[in-house]
Amino acid sequence: MTSKPYDQFSKELLEELLSPLGRVEVNKQVTDEARFVDVLFTSAATAQAQNLGLLGRIAVLNTALLEPFRNQPSRSEVRNCFLKLFTVIADSQRKAKLNSQFAIRNSQF
Repeated sequence: MTSKPYDQFSKELLEELLSPLGRVEVNKQVTDEARFVDVLFTSAATAQAQNLGLLGRIAVLNTALLEPFRNQPSRSEVRNCFLKLFTVIADSQRKAKLNSQFAIRNSQF
């Protein structure tokens, strides 16, 4: 739970708006160090963004990492968002590589 009401509200709002379209993970822990992504959204294969405008178009195109700010973020906050994004991408690539290696090993037997 956060002590910042806007932060909690924005997470709940994004979860409510995006949940019909796919999987929403609020406060997703990122593994490089104790970092959390506010909202990590992965669209369902059949998702169609109805009535969500730009948010819907962004969400259904790909996995989306969302970090809402009440005020303009500082440069440091923007850099931290990029770090989280790169960590999520690296984790996804590691998992894909492991799955690929596992599939190759299984096909050899």
